[in-house]
Amino acid sequence: MNEMKSLVSKIFENLLYQNYEYLDTFTMSELISCTSAGSLTIYSTIGITTFNFISQLFLLIGCFLIFFYHLVLFKNTHHIYKIVFCLILLLLLFIIILINIFYGSYAFNLNRQYRRFFSSIFGFTFDIFSI
Repeated sequence: MNEMKSLVSKIFENLLYQNYEYLDTFTMSELISCTSAGSLTIYSTIGITTFNFISQLFLLIGCFLIFFYHLVLFKNTHHIYKIVFCLILLLLLFIIILINIFYGSYAFNLNRQYRRFFSSIFGFTFDIFSI
């Protein structure tokens, strides 16, 4: 990953200082692959997916806390409210777990796909989560 960072930083540094001799050493496909919007798409897609996964994880933790709080709070009563509320929370927990499984597998597959793509272009492993 450090090779990728140094390559991109060298390219933009030489673009900034108008060093065309350095840029002539690259082929057109290398310049396009390093500076294209595809890399921004990769970062944004996997970043948004990871953000959604983490936010759903916090919702899951919050539902667990509320569920156990109400179990302790209403332990002496047998109201229908307690049963319905706990069933709703269990349903929410189940939905959030399914969403987390979806986002986690989606982010994992995207990361694996782009690792293969960039390793075939640059010859080294590219991992979005190591940045």
